[in-house]
Amino acid sequence: MATLSTVRANVADLLRGRTDLASQIDAEIQNTIRQYNRRVNWLTERRGGTVTTVAGTTWYSTIDLTTGKGFGDSTTGTTPTSTEDFKNIIKVIYAKLEQGAIDWPLTRVSYDEFERLVEGNAVQGTPDYYTTFAGEIGLWPTPGTVYSIYVSAFWKPIIPTTDSDESVWFDENLELIEMSTARRVAFKWLHDPELAGTFALGEKEQDDLLLAEGASRTTTARLKPTLF
Repeated sequence: MATLSTVRANVADLLRGRTDLASQIDAEIQNTIRQYNRRVNWLTERRGGTVTTVAGTTWYSTIDLTTGKGFGDSTTGTTPTSTEDFKNIIKVIYAKLEQGAIDWPLTRVSYDEFERLVEGNAVQGTPDYYTTFAGEIGLWPTPGTVYSIYVSAFWKPIIPTTDSDESVWFDENLELIEMSTARRVAFKWLHDPELAGTFALGEKEQDDLLLAEGASRTTTARLKPTLF
């Protein structure tokens, strides 16, 4: 499996052996992953994270993703090792309340509709609705006891910081990360826009392939009739 040190060495080779730019390359690897982490993408899917409620608390800022399943799990270093900030969730796809053998699907509502439900209403009970705003998830009715809320969502995978760190991006789209990093270093640190432009072409090619694979994973492969 590729690690941060592997990717750093590969990028240095792309930049004609610029091993003297190790710290800059590391920073731009991280910036590249931050950029692509912001996108709703099949690599950032995570199924079955858990929000544990507290009686009388409407809003929650943390989620346990260690209990969930994401692309590239197992020994790749892509699974969270502790509770994550909810602000690292890009988009919730599905949420349900789990109570014993009973699954209770929650209905997503807009933030303003949620606030109107909560406004002046002190009711507590079993949540029926949820919304997300300001890096938190809100539940209404406000939980009256401890519940386990199952959440599937797009999230921001771990950004590698040490030499041995791995990433789902390294495993599934290494060339995208390398090309983007080389482009950034060439433009920002070598002040060579022509070289940066060369890497930009490679980055776009890999990004297009990533988007095409995502489309193939989500399409129904069926044609929908259209009235003319």
